[in-house]
Amino acid sequence: MNLKNSFKLMVANAKTVFADMIFRLIIFVLCAGVASTFVIPFVKDIVFADATRTLFDELRGVIGAFFTNSAEMAVKGDLLLDAVKGFNDMLADKISDITGVAIGLAVILVVYSILFGLANYASGDVVNKYMSSLTRCRYTNAILSNFGKAFLYQLIEGLCFFVAETLIIAFCFGVFVLTAEYIYIFAPMLAILLVILLNTFFTVFFSNFLPAITAGGQGVFSGFKTSFVYGAKHFKTLFAQYLIVNLILIYVNVSFTLFTFGVGFIFSLPVSCVFVSCVKLVNYYSFSGKKYYVDYDDIVNPAKQNGEEIFFDDVNI
Repeated sequence: MNLKNSFKLMVANAKTVFADMIFRLIIFVLCAGVASTFVIPFVKDIVFADATRTLFDELRGVIGAFFTNSAEMAVKGDLLLDAVKGFNDMLADKISDITGVAIGLAVILVVYSILFGLANYASGDVVNKYMSSLTRCRYTNAILSNFGKAFLYQLIEGLCFFVAETLIIAFCFGVFVLTAEYIYIFAPMLAILLVILLNTFFTVFFSNFLPAITAGGQGVFSGFKTSFVYGAKHFKTLFAQYLIVNLILIYVNVSFTLFTFGVGFIFSLPVSCVFVSCVKLVNYYSFSGKKYYVDYDDIVNPAKQNGEEIFFDDVNI
């Protein structure tokens, strides 16, 4: 029932999906444009350097000698090693430029992540106003009127997300390395499965963070605490639900990206983000026992109930 209502809410807020797409596209173009002003000249400087040309020439020579004249392999190999040394020396001379580009990209990535999070907050705030009173709120107003709270929210969630993802990737990569020798092709499958499961676990405890702020009227830090309390109390329901949602969204976004050469991702990403915001809000309203509007003729008035009843009440086994 919750997932069905979430989908209906997303459709009812189609204008929000469109506004979200425009905002995310704008911030991507702006951040990519700023990055290109110093990344492209740097890459050109590296690619067209004499040391790079020499490296590729000697590499072609080694490949050619391998297939035509094995007697030249030793000579060509020595020339290739000299070319690699020259290329490394060139990079060492440009270490200050490399550091500057790395710092610049890191700053842009942080800015982009914060703006991306502001989009999540805005879509959640717009959908919440619709659910609570059928109020149509402008997307830009949702950003500007809550900028301070939205910024603090994204700062906390972004930091937690970065730490969690770093640990998850490191752990799953370690599992892949340790198991690759024994289970071969199944090692990457196991690693990907663990990434999905661990990300779902993370989502469970942060899924009520934004709704507690927008729908619950709580402060950022109290909303953070509430999200953990709800996550622990309704863990089984939320884990099952978000595992399904994550698998569906991975399939949809990968399919849209592959079969449209990346163009479809421009549309599928905001749809996914708004849908997840709807799922979070519907769960929060259900757990809190607060009534909400799905559309003009459909009002849901859930009693406070445990997670199993909310998620499985319509499932016939």
